[in-house]
Amino acid sequence: MPKRSTKMRGLLNSSIGPRQGTSTLCSRARPPAVSNGISLLRTAELQNPQVASKIRIQPPLLGSTGTGVFGFPHVTNCSVVWNFAENREGAKQFLADLIDNSKAIYEKSRGCNFPLYQKTVPDLIVRLENDATGDPPFKYKELKDALHWTHNLGFPGYANPVSMEVFNKFVIPRMFISVAKGELSPEDAARMAEAEITKIAEKWKQV
Repeated sequence: MPKRSTKMRGLLNSSIGPRQGTSTLCSRARPPAVSNGISLLRTAELQNPQVASKIRIQPPLLGSTGTGVFGFPHVTNCSVVWNFAENREGAKQFLADLIDNSKAIYEKSRGCNFPLYQKTVPDLIVRLENDATGDPPFKYKELKDALHWTHNLGFPGYANPVSMEVFNKFVIPRMFISVAKGELSPEDAARMAEAEITKIAEKWKQV
């Protein structure tokens, strides 16, 4: 097996995936990869400050598509008001009030839930540059442009059930992992992922 493939397999076997707990992170002195960085880091700050102090955050990689820095959130909240809702106006007002209280949501989540509109947390950049529990306190400033490079699932269109299910079932990550581990060729992995996505899309057409 090529040396690079062996190294990649080692990274995959030692990385922390989205379904692993924070205790796994805190039990390791040097976790090589974390896919849900901010919430794991916040928990590490409470459970094991020494480990947390060694962890850094960085924006998504630039890539080669020419679209710039591009990243999806680990968790996306999508709210709708159904046509058959008994209190549609009340539901709309609730969502408006929820946005107005983005500052409280940001604070209670310890920075894990970013505001949809930055003006609802006008001092967001200042908070990120001098975090009360960060070690060092400027650690979170790497997220200052997150509202610009974070897109909803389904981008450049709207969030929809197909994109949400594809995301929740880790179709794309599993495609890459199968190739990196040498289980499938790139062509076979792409075909399997395409077939799974097509099946999901066809299912939702029937709803």
